[in-house]
Amino acid sequence: MPINVLVYDGPGVSQTSLTHTLFSLRTLLRPNYSVNPITPQALTSDPWPPSCALLVIPGGRDLPYVTALGKANPRIREYVEKGGSFLAFCAGAYYASKRVEWEVGTPLEVKGDRALGFFPGTAKGCAYKGFVYESEDGARAISVKVNENDGSTKTYEGIYYNGGGMFVEAEKFQPQGVRVLATYADGEHSGEPAAVVCDVGEGRAILWGPHPEYPLDRQPAAAALEKDASRPQESQITLLESSRWALLKSTLELLGLRVPLKSTEDASKDSVGPLPQILVVAPTKPFIMTHFREAEVRIVGITSDYGLLRTVPVGDEIRFGADRYIDLQPDGNSFDMMAGLIRLKS
Repeated sequence: MPINVLVYDGPGVSQTSLTHTLFSLRTLLRPNYSVNPITPQALTSDPWPPSCALLVIPGGRDLPYVTALGKANPRIREYVEKGGSFLAFCAGAYYASKRVEWEVGTPLEVKGDRALGFFPGTAKGCAYKGFVYESEDGARAISVKVNENDGSTKTYEGIYYNGGGMFVEAEKFQPQGVRVLATYADGEHSGEPAAVVCDVGEGRAILWGPHPEYPLDRQPAAAALEKDASRPQESQITLLESSRWALLKSTLELLGLRVPLKSTEDASKDSVGPLPQILVVAPTKPFIMTHFREAEVRIVGITSDYGLLRTVPVGDEIRFGADRYIDLQPDGNSFDMMAGLIRLKS
């Protein structure tokens, strides 16, 4: 069973968005999944799809994504069509739509078709006025109304927003496997789709315009709440944050992931992964992964989160440094790389 959750980290990605995406996903998904960044080069050339449970594109800037992910787009599309799961926030959601129309008629204008097209229509923004690049001037805390699995609707307040879009006329794409997951609940575009679920072949993509992955008790979401007219107190923020965790948890479950938390309150606690295994190996001696592209790799250590073997393809230590690595686990699905390395202590 795939256990890797991969978060795009490359040109265009906001480091703040990447940080919060990794934090929220790791908090919710450990110990069931390993959540790690992945470069555009790896998305293009590495054999990531078989072990990938979810691919995520966080917020940032759409246009650099176009350049950096151009060669990876066919693999990403094929991965989802063959049963994979895909999640995107803000700029990632623009990029994953068939067409982008952003701030048209202004100096910030971006418009054009996009290759992935998981949402078969247009992502249009901004949903709220005032966006400024590299600034929190246009950021705010908003409310979204979510269509729950039981047919009811629930309003989630305090969700961080900064430049996200709307999914134009999403309802008309229902015959193509699209349904509205959430709508904006306030502002000029109240009632417009803020998030969509898109069934793509055998897989599924969920696209969010706002940022349910941003913790409300951390910056910049905390500052956005401070600007809110209601100025919620600490106890109210705790309740809003609990609801946010529940919203992100339900999003992941819609994508088929097994979220291990028993309650949303657990999300505020440090999640504990499996205890690391102590291995004694010869790090200077490469070995061949015979069923994995015949790649020759060198063991360089053990990961701090799950105690997996971290390896670097031989020769890549110099060419790529720590940016290119393969973490190995004895999952029984692909190759038995632990054979001969772990023995029962008598």
